[in-house]
Amino acid sequence: MPHYTDFFAQIDALLAREDDTKTPYASKYEARNLLQKFLDEKSAEMDPLIHARVAHRLGKIGLDVEEPKQEVTMHLSKACDIFFPGLSLWVESQVADAQRKDKERTTEDMGPPGGIVAEPNPPLAISNLVGTNEGHAFPRSPSGAAAVKEVASATCTDTSAAAEDAVEDLNLLGLLWSDREEMGRARLYLLAAKAAYRMLEPYCPFSVNAAATFSGTAAQSNGSEEGPMKTVGRAAPAARRPEGADRRSFRRPIDSHHTHTLYYLAQVYGALRNADASALYCYQTLARQLEWELTLDVCGWVGNCMSLVDYLLGEQGDKEAAARCLEACDVLLRREGEERARGEGPGTAREEARALSVAGVHRKWAVLHASILEEAAALALGELDRKQARRPAAFLVGFPRLFPSSSSPSSPLAPDASPAGTTCALPSRLPLPPSITSFAQARPVFLQAQKHLAAALSYFVLDGHVTEHVHLLREQSKAYRDLAVFESDDKRRQAMFLRRAGLLQPLLDDLNPRAYAGLLKVVSFELGEVYLTLLETKTARVEEKLSQAGRRARGNEDDNQAVEAYEPSKAEAEKCDKYCRLAIAAFEHFVRLYHKQSPPPDVRETSSPGLKASGVEKIAWDLPSKEDFKPVFRAHFHLARLYGRMHVFGGQGEEAHEGRVAGMKKSLATYEWLRGFAREHICRLYGASAGERHFAEELKICDDMSAMLPEKIAREHFKYRTSS
Repeated sequence: MPHYTDFFAQIDALLAREDDTKTPYASKYEARNLLQKFLDEKSAEMDPLIHARVAHRLGKIGLDVEEPKQEVTMHLSKACDIFFPGLSLWVESQVADAQRKDKERTTEDMGPPGGIVAEPNPPLAISNLVGTNEGHAFPRSPSGAAAVKEVASATCTDTSAAAEDAVEDLNLLGLLWSDREEMGRARLYLLAAKAAYRMLEPYCPFSVNAAATFSGTAAQSNGSEEGPMKTVGRAAPAARRPEGADRRSFRRPIDSHHTHTLYYLAQVYGALRNADASALYCYQTLARQLEWELTLDVCGWVGNCMSLVDYLLGEQGDKEAAARCLEACDVLLRREGEERARGEGPGTAREEARALSVAGVHRKWAVLHASILEEAAALALGELDRKQARRPAAFLVGFPRLFPSSSSPSSPLAPDASPAGTTCALPSRLPLPPSITSFAQARPVFLQAQKHLAAALSYFVLDGHVTEHVHLLREQSKAYRDLAVFESDDKRRQAMFLRRAGLLQPLLDDLNPRAYAGLLKVVSFELGEVYLTLLETKTARVEEKLSQAGRRARGNEDDNQAVEAYEPSKAEAEKCDKYCRLAIAAFEHFVRLYHKQSPPPDVRETSSPGLKASGVEKIAWDLPSKEDFKPVFRAHFHLARLYGRMHVFGGQGEEAHEGRVAGMKKSLATYEWLRGFAREHICRLYGASAGERHFAEELKICDDMSAMLPEKIAREHFKYRTSS
């Protein structure tokens, strides 16, 4: 039976050709025409395996040129049915079983919501691929010391190519169904591709050139060649590269297909909302790329590694594993930079991508150190149980040994001979949150975060990188907040919060509220909390002085000694009023962003439009969800308190008296309005009974203050009249 080796080589050459942008699919259309003609002329005498390879390429072309999905599915499924008889029926039965088990779940929800899943074992019949070849048993690839001599004489080129096509066909079916958002089917086909690689890889020989390259070297006997990617249940011993040889020189097409399988599985599990399984496959993909890629796309690898870092910091809180990832990124980017300096690395076209990657790694380092500081602050405040401070994922056991593959000389992360000792095999000691209990221990972590934030901000400038710039400034602000937890001196703590305000305040003027309303909501609320903290800190210091003066006065009365009463200074009173006005302005800016069809808010306006003569009840609010209502309710609650704190230390003059009365009246109006506003939206979003339980304390305060403030206003009037 003819193999048609030259014909398939011609087709693959056309598929690999890059066409002019005006006719981007010219070569693919030419290949498709040749395949169709081949089918018409040879169908009667064609071996089923050859038919499958033709159908596979027609489906592959259909995906590339975006042909109708039904036609693409027909070609790929036809090839799959020949490569793996019965597999399609198994996939459909699995989908049907899942639908029967839970009528409310769709095929997109087949995967469990979290955890490393127990994956089904696809029944793969590979007799069509590895049974007979023109009457001869299909030869396995040679192993052991005979590998170098026997690879060149292997006669299984065509059938091994069919095995490679078979794995790729399953990948393409997974990709096709994921494009249709049928993630359950996509997952099953990709799991089949993963199993097919384990079964067929032993039958695919290494290339002649790769074998000849290491002729004469010691051969490596049986054992896993997948390094840190442990697989079990191999169907047969595989061809082994000689010991000490560069694994990447022995890469075969089937190895690249398997890397794509792992990558696609990471994407599919992500779509299934299974972060653990998605991270596992992302982890395996990155490891495999380091071991197998001849020309590693460093920037692409770093970008995917950053996604894994996000998972490690967000879902798992495993900061040591995240640091290992970042150290690996540092090594790869540094070495690429050294190659560029020697004229060996990427040209100017790649410099922008590399600069973005470097800035991205700095950003993640900053987030890592900031998260350490944040968790340490939460532990110091008693907001977090020390037993919950670190929750490493089960599959990350052995993770630190993965990326610094110093034991493998072919790894891009292997130690080199540079004077700097540039290997991440032994990372610098990372302080973990439970070990940080004092300012002296927290400060180095803070400085590391600030160093990386400054480096990232030099690239992510406001003009062109608005979202990233704002997020970085917020990370800086939160780092000061968390460091302040360990600072005992009030003046130094106040300076840290003033620094936070200095970082965030300009953003309210720089950002367009129509384009960046979401960012402005976050920044303005955080800024309001900063000024509220400054006000409370300053007020507490003044009240402490008044309390001390009162205690001294009572003591001197017992001794019949006169003592001068303490009065807050004008500077202290003005400082408290300033912080109060700025907090009010920030919170009012925040709530105006929730007004429907309102003009862009002005942070410099200090009177709430909701409390003007027109009445707040006339404002239409954009509060579609609980997540929107909670901060708006909290902001109005803060405003009601802040209005009543204006001119508290302003003395007994007429201006101070009128300011206090006006503030208390505004506070009363806000509390009274907030009672009705809150109950209306609580009933709508939570239900009447549930909502009252969620906000019982705040609603009680609103009721109490609405009853108390009229009497307080009357006392203020009486006090002013008697003093004047």
